[in-house]
Parts: sequence; C-alpha cells; structure tokens
Amino acid sequence: MQENNSNPLKKMNNIFWWLLGFDILIALVVLGFFVVGLMDSSVSSFNMGIWMIVLMITIGIPLAGYWLYNHDHQHFAKVLLGVIAVPGLIYMVFMLIMLIAKPKWQ
Repeated sequence: MQENNSNPLKKMNNIFWWLLGFDILIALVVLGFFVVGLMDSSVSSFNMGIWMIVLMITIGIPLAGYWLYNHDHQHFAKVLLGVIAVPGLIYMVFMLIMLIAKPKWQ
C-alpha cells in the first residue's frame, strides 16, 4: 500500500526554493547586463550609483530571503522573495506573449 506524501508544509517549502531560484536567475540577468554595460562603456561614472543600488537590491533580496528562511521566518522569506519574483514573472510572461504573438508595432 502506498502512502500519500503530499504534505502541505513540504509544498510550501518548495515554493520558497522556486522563488529563491527565480530571484537568483533574475539577479544573474541583471549582473549580466551590468557586465555587458561595463564592456561597452554604457555603464559609466554618471550612472554607476544607480547600478550599485540595483545590484545591491537584486543580490541582497535573495540573500536576505535565505537568511530569513534559515532563521525560522519562512513566511517573511517568501514575501520578500516575491518582491522580485512576481514582477519578474509578469515580465517573462509578457515577453513570451510578444515572442509568440509577433505583434506589428506600427
């Protein structure tokens, strides 16, 4: 006889790991844009402060979420990770729709 291992708490922990992974992916994309901007000189001393703030936020939120998760604040960790994950997911869906629909922008 098989046991049903669909524990709701385990599923909630999986949500945390999915959010964390997606936030890390978003942070890597932002870091990639920063590196490319450094190479083609579009990131300069004029906008370096803005880039540092964006990088600190996109790298700091996953780190803070992981810290909260390890200190038994799972709910707050998920909410914090959702701050970046939800807009990133909405943008990803928008880009997929644009790639599939191929609209004419005239």
